[in-house]
Amino acid sequence: MLLSNCPNFNCLDCVVLLSPKGGCLPNCPNFNCLDCVVLLSPKGGCLPNCPNFNCLDCVVLLSPKGGCLPNCPNFNCLDCVVLLSPKGGCLPNCPNFNCLDCVVLLSPKGGCLPNCPNFNCLDCVVLLSPKGGCLPNCPNFNCLDCVV
Repeated sequence: MLLSNCPNFNCLDCVVLLSPKGGCLPNCPNFNCLDCVVLLSPKGGCLPNCPNFNCLDCVVLLSPKGGCLPNCPNFNCLDCVVLLSPKGGCLPNCPNFNCLDCVVLLSPKGGCLPNCPNFNCLDCVVLLSPKGGCLPNCPNFNCLDCVV
């Protein structure tokens, strides 16, 4: 499934809502590169206030169970937020996720998240370079085939 309904992206300003219902994030203006990626739970929602991000400072991992990051208030439908450095990293302290166990902030060359088994909706997440790209090697997805 390719993202065909999110036109006029500058650099991945928004990412298609990855809930079973699908959809699009229309209101994420003025992003530089990948200031913010919002993986939404079935309830949906948006991440409106993540200013001054460098490039890949913030990733929102959502699941019905999830957890919460106390320093990111005023979120509508977010269960967990992890502020990640540009070097990337993993999400070790948000147990009991249904769809996401961890996220790796990848280099512009892209890549895959191979060591997060037992995902329901996401086997891996690729945060792509400004050139965009596709996620070709993550079979058996329920909700995500490709992120552009």
